[in-house]
Amino acid sequence: MPTALAPQADERARSGHASALRAGLRQKQWAVAGVIAGRLSLLEAAAWFRAAGASADPRPVPAVEAESLCRSVIGWVHLALSGRPERAAAVSWRLECELQSHLARSGHGRLPGAA
Repeated sequence: MPTALAPQADERARSGHASALRAGLRQKQWAVAGVIAGRLSLLEAAAWFRAAGASADPRPVPAVEAESLCRSVIGWVHLALSGRPERAAAVSWRLECELQSHLARSGHGRLPGAA
């Protein structure tokens, strides 16, 4: 039988979920700013993107997921620089070259630790 507290508990759960989503978004924005400023590599930013997601899976990131995370970072960076198209193109190209170089060197997309 539901109690008067059930709606409050449900609201707290939604609030906690929304707070976690905002924190993840801030973490991704921080990583994007770090890449643009040259403080983070593409792979480091991808690791932060993974950590910002709902999955805190400690297992190694499958190569296909690591490449997908890197491509997400490239897309976010391009979008963040959309007001400066030449800069967006240059930074996106640099990141794409970084990804291709890493994949050619290592054959996988292993990500460094984010924390």
